[in-house]
Amino acid sequence: MHRRALALVVVLSACSSPRSPAEAVAAHAVQISNGFTGRGGVVVAAEWVVGSAAAVPSSGEAQVTSGGKSYTLALVKKGEGGLGLFRVNGGKLDPAPLGDSGMLTRGAKVTTATFGEDGKPSAHTATVTGWRASEGKAYLEIDGELAKGADGGGVFGPDGRLVGVLAFTLAPKLTYVLPIEYLTADDGALAAAAVGKVKPSAAFETHRVEAAKQREPLRRPLAFEKLQVEQTYSRTALVGRIVLLDEAGAKAAHAAPVRYRLEAVDAQKARRTLAEGAVAAADQRWEPLAGRKAELAAATTAQFGPEYVAEHLAPYDLGELRYRVPFATFCKQVTDTEVHALTLTLADGRKSNEIAFADLVNVCASLEDGEGTALEKAWGMGVGAAPAPKVKAGKKRRH
Repeated sequence: MHRRALALVVVLSACSSPRSPAEAVAAHAVQISNGFTGRGGVVVAAEWVVGSAAAVPSSGEAQVTSGGKSYTLALVKKGEGGLGLFRVNGGKLDPAPLGDSGMLTRGAKVTTATFGEDGKPSAHTATVTGWRASEGKAYLEIDGELAKGADGGGVFGPDGRLVGVLAFTLAPKLTYVLPIEYLTADDGALAAAAVGKVKPSAAFETHRVEAAKQREPLRRPLAFEKLQVEQTYSRTALVGRIVLLDEAGAKAAHAAPVRYRLEAVDAQKARRTLAEGAVAAADQRWEPLAGRKAELAAATTAQFGPEYVAEHLAPYDLGELRYRVPFATFCKQVTDTEVHALTLTLADGRKSNEIAFADLVNVCASLEDGEGTALEKAWGMGVGAAPAPKVKAGKKRRH
């Protein structure tokens, strides 16, 4: 009787992780580095690491630090999603015990790693928000942010076991974990040679079978922080529109003028500001897109679930902010020896990326109509606007 009880204890100990999730990160998460940049990785066997191959130079060798010691890694095999299988040269590391991602459901806690300048990992906890399908694979969706250089890093379940690796992110709180089963459960899988073929659970197989039916990739959602800018010109102005989510009521950024800055950049990368200020009220329009928002909500719900829509889409208005910046504000200062960049800033501080113009001198010369002429007419803007002033002459810049 005593012996049978002892055997039972041994079996249970073998089935549980001796470490908490935070301890598992400290023991098994590693940073793969080329000496300048780093990416995430995780030890899957004593001499094997799985992680991102993005930081690996053409020689196929990189460095990794574990337990205060540095080792050289050799890239042995590349897999999908930029992952790689690495052999550790000159040492043996502490491998992570493998878990069952299929047992994780919405609300479960997982732990990931970020890395400091010294390459040491720090534990961060995130919550599973669901299972999602993308290009035929099942992914765990978590609400954690994917820190810079963390892709390819290990993700640990509540029991401290490795359940997957960080794959990609689409928006704040939309980060995706590739389950460990895709790396170990099939012949030829990326890590199967290192850890041996591991039979997946029935729960994971259910997710995999369902995901295999969905061949389309997950589409990046329109987030509050994102400004979708379309830029063109007319005979009298730079004309554009910004599709965005915005606060409703008095807090709405579109209720206040958009600010702009137009800069010129010469061959030595020196910059000068040609014009900046607020877009005039007559040159700004807000067009609500209620019907499009309903379509967007339906598509976003199908991809990311109703909770994401309730938090990140439903509270906001969706609309198109139309604007024009008249040539009269800047064309006298435009030369043909520079390129130009326009930046737009909303009242709440959100900024567009720089909108580049390689040949603004000809745009200012009104040599041809852009699509903005038709847009101005449709929007009722720029009616009766004066033609552009003459631009400064200069040595023609080759682009």
